Amino acid sequence: MAGLDPSIGLSALRAAQRGLEVVGHNLANATTPGYSRQVVDLRAARPEERLGAGQVGTGVDVVAVRRAVDGLLDGRLRAADAEAGLASASSGRLSELEQLVGRTDEGGLGPLLSRFLAGASGLAARPDDAAARATFVTDLGSLTRGLRSTFGSLEAARVDAGAAVADTVGRLNGLVEQVAALDRGIVDAKTSGQRPNDLLDQREVLLRDLSRVAGVQATERADGGMRLTLGGVTLLAAGGKTIPLAAGADGAGQATVVEAGSGRAVEVTTGELAGLRQAQARAAASRDGVDALARGLISELDRLSATGVARGGPPGTIASTLPARDLNRTGDPTDDPLAAAGLPIPPGGPTTLVVGVTDLATGVRTTTQLSFDPRTGSLRDLAAALDGVTGLTATAGPDGLLRVAADPGRGVDFADPASDAGGVLGALGVAPLLVGRGAADIAVAPAVLADPSAIAAGLGPGAGDGRNAARLAALDRAPLAALGGRTAVDFAAGLVADAGEAARQADGLALAADGAVAGLEARRQSTSGVSVEEEVADLMRFERSFQAASRYLRVLDGLADDLLGIVQ
Repeated sequence: MAGLDPSIGLSALRAAQRGLEVVGHNLANATTPGYSRQVVDLRAARPEERLGAGQVGTGVDVVAVRRAVDGLLDGRLRAADAEAGLASASSGRLSELEQLVGRTDEGGLGPLLSRFLAGASGLAARPDDAAARATFVTDLGSLTRGLRSTFGSLEAARVDAGAAVADTVGRLNGLVEQVAALDRGIVDAKTSGQRPNDLLDQREVLLRDLSRVAGVQATERADGGMRLTLGGVTLLAAGGKTIPLAAGADGAGQATVVEAGSGRAVEVTTGELAGLRQAQARAAASRDGVDALARGLISELDRLSATGVARGGPPGTIASTLPARDLNRTGDPTDDPLAAAGLPIPPGGPTTLVVGVTDLATGVRTTTQLSFDPRTGSLRDLAAALDGVTGLTATAGPDGLLRVAADPGRGVDFADPASDAGGVLGALGVAPLLVGRGAADIAVAPAVLADPSAIAAGLGPGAGDGRNAARLAALDRAPLAALGGRTAVDFAAGLVADAGEAARQADGLALAADGAVAGLEARRQSTSGVSVEEEVADLMRFERSFQAASRYLRVLDGLADDLLGIVQ
């Protein structure tokens, strides 16, 4: 029986059996996410040296069962996942911001501002019409509510993005812990000479998740475990030690990512975390833009209101409503420069006040021009200058308020197109049209709400004077220093355009990133995916091999019986 070695057949049976097991495993996981097709590597067993026959084959060895993977392709997929995570996290949120800022319905900033300007034009045309004044107040109230609502929605979106950053950091920490747990099994298996294919697949799924979350970098160590880093900070070190991250916030309220123990900042430039932080920054920028628009409107409308005349004509007394504060801590709020006196919206630069004093009996009005620089002049200085005008008494009280009183039988006003370009009176709250510090609390002044006749629609006495209302209606053409030299209409349109452009760019990046991932996924599927048709073909091949090996052993068994019969 020399040369008829049954071990050859047994090795063929074992190889076919192993091949059938692998085929079955592949078919069972054909739809398992992240599963990599496994392949049986076979080679001829080491031959024997036989006298007179040379080298004789001894069968087949199962060398390994390996994963059909392309490491470079997997690395490219992780990088693409990171970009897709960034784009997807920012795209939806930026589209939401665009809808908040760029509403085209009646509650949108653009329509509300246009309606207000139309109401101001109607008031300019019919200043003596009570209905026109009521419409003006209604439209102004709608504009203030729209600003408050948009500001609040944008702030909520900013806060929500920050909360999402914190949640995502927690998810990242959980993924790192899962990788660490898998690593323990992988290292143990490799140490004992095994190939932990399924554990490696599971880990690769987690690594892709980590890439999508934050672009975490993964490097395999010599023992088979992973070293994970993010922004130069190690998240998973040798021995399975994990370093958790935490969410924080900077001075502007922008979400940050820090090392939980040391508080060291971690730079995140891609993945969902970066996308969320971008969306949060965009929400903050849009919110600040709406706030700037509101502050610009408060400053300009109150400036115009303070330099006009209400329907009842010049009043006998004028008082500010916004107190100067004692920021220099001298105990006297009236000696601080007005530009640094804690007013909600500080005045601009040097200004000229046109002060009118009217004899109410004759209607004769005399004017005096006063120059004042709020950067150096205090409330006390302003009161002293006004007190020097013939027919007026002005004081700066310890409550930080300015009071100007005309002599009996006279009225006082600041009505003139050239009066107070620096907005000192509006900053002090003299006859305000609006109140508030910005978009969070902007509202129509209570006095105007209570009595629309208090609207300073004219530049002189008389119910039919609408010249100041015409100045209000010209806001669509008046460049405002508080808005960077743009008109209120242009500034609002710019907010919408900026939000829309950011959303369009994010959508384009998301589409491109998803396409890149899909293309690489298709390539990975062709390399690592399970083809049921191919597996069925391998099933038949190993089945025939098993059957042939079995027949080979039966033949050897029959020949052995024949030989025993001859010998006996």
